[in-house]
Amino acid sequence: MLSTDAAIADNETIFSITFDVIGGNGSSTAVSFTDVPTPRKLASFAAANPDFVSQNGTIQIGKAATDTTAPVITLTGAASVTHELGTTYTDEGATADGGETVTTTGTVDVNTAGTYTLTYTATDAAGNAATAVT
Repeated sequence: MLSTDAAIADNETIFSITFDVIGGNGSSTAVSFTDVPTPRKLASFAAANPDFVSQNGTIQIGKAATDTTAPVITLTGAASVTHELGTTYTDEGATADGGETVTTTGTVDVNTAGTYTLTYTATDAAGNAATAVT
């Protein structure tokens, strides 16, 4: 049994299953693993037996490589902008190198002179947060 705090290297096999599929009815036998939390991405294996003969199948289940690389945010426009009071301001935004959604926080009040800061953040599907850009 694998404990919940066991150290498992990336791409290491956790366990393997070997089984025989023995014919007789022409149907398929399948073994699948579901509801497994990432990063333990598991495979499915199905063995069809159309000729009523025995077939062997082996499946290895391992820990997928863990993504630890955070996205990098790049400003689309200038880092500092001087804007005319009372006119519409359109933020030029930012992009993330992995195509992640970039979230902008902060506001610009075009009717009040001052210095305003917009902050851009992004998080990838593996939960890696980019360094915020202002």
